[in-house]
Amino acid sequence: MTHVDWPELQRVATHEVGHQVVAQALGCRSIAVHVGLRAGRVDIHDPPADPVARAAIGLAGAAAELILANPAADPADLVRLAASADERFSAPDRALCDGVVIDVALAAHVLDILRRHWGAVRAEARAATLRAVEEAHRPAPAARRPGVVYLGD
Repeated sequence: MTHVDWPELQRVATHEVGHQVVAQALGCRSIAVHVGLRAGRVDIHDPPADPVARAAIGLAGAAAELILANPAADPADLVRLAASADERFSAPDRALCDGVVIDVALAAHVLDILRRHWGAVRAEARAATLRAVEEAHRPAPAARRPGVVYLGD
C-alpha cells in the first residue's frame, strides 16, 4: 500500500487549486487540475493575454499555501516569499510572472481573491486530495499483448 503524507498532499492540492481559483476569477474557463501524492500541476488552456493577470495566477499557488499555513498572512509576506528562493513559488510559477513586478498591490489582489473564495479552495483541494489517493491505490492495468482480444472491454 502506498504511504500518504496527508499534510504534504493537502499542501500540494491547496497550491494547485489556488492557481485554479484565481485563474477562474480572472476569466479563464478551460482549466484542468492534476494532483498526485507528491506534486501537481494546473493546465490553463485559455490563459490571459495580460501579463499582470498571468502573474497573479502564477503567484496564487504560493499565496494559497501561505493562507493555509497562516490565515492572517499579509501581502508583504507574499512579496517576501516571491522574492526568495522558497520552493512554494516554483520555477513554472515564476515563469508566469516574468516581466512583472510583484508588489504589495498585486499580492493584496491575489490574497483578496483567494480569501473571498476560500471555502471553494478548501472544498476543491479536499476533493483533489481524495482523487489523488484513490488514483494512487488503484491497481495498475494488466499488460496487454498486441493481437489478443480481451473480452469484457
